[in-house]
Amino acid sequence: KEQDYGISFIRLFAMFLIITCHILQYYDIVYAWVLNVGVQIFLIVSGYLYGAKKIESTLSFIKKQFKKILIPYWVFLSLVCITYYIFHPYYLNIKNIILSYLSVDTMLGIEHLWFIEYILVCYAITPLLNIVRDKYINNANNLAIATLVTMACIEVLCIPLPLKGIYINCFVFGYFLKNSEKRDMLKKK
Repeated sequence: KEQDYGISFIRLFAMFLIITCHILQYYDIVYAWVLNVGVQIFLIVSGYLYGAKKIESTLSFIKKQFKKILIPYWVFLSLVCITYYIFHPYYLNIKNIILSYLSVDTMLGIEHLWFIEYILVCYAITPLLNIVRDKYINNANNLAIATLVTMACIEVLCIPLPLKGIYINCFVFGYFLKNSEKRDMLKKK
């Protein structure tokens, strides 16, 4: 299997942007938020990579992806809770701990892990994206329309939720970008 150095370079660049963003945030430099675009780049790349996957079992896929994210996150969160209990017990409150373990909030001091919730949502909708892809992949116009409709639906569905649809749509864009590329490759054969 050939290594895609382009994807690795893009990931490295996004990581550099995010690290620089955090450093600038620490020093309260306003331009920090411009560099936060690294998160969107990571989501587009993730969508692009997941766009190539064939999902046989929705439940198995979601379970595997959630375990891959949640187990390390929960271990880290447990270490944070223990550390806070020992050194800063006033940082802890039951509601925030529960919401953090459910990945719908973050605790004081680890707010930079807000994206965990978005990754989980992206993984949860990937089987639905597979269905849309399989239905429209053979027609470029229909695939483009399906992409736009999917993205519009996500924006509307996120209105009452504490989620920003733009982050999820970065993943969706990357997902359908890969499938547009895959469709073009199939045509050439």
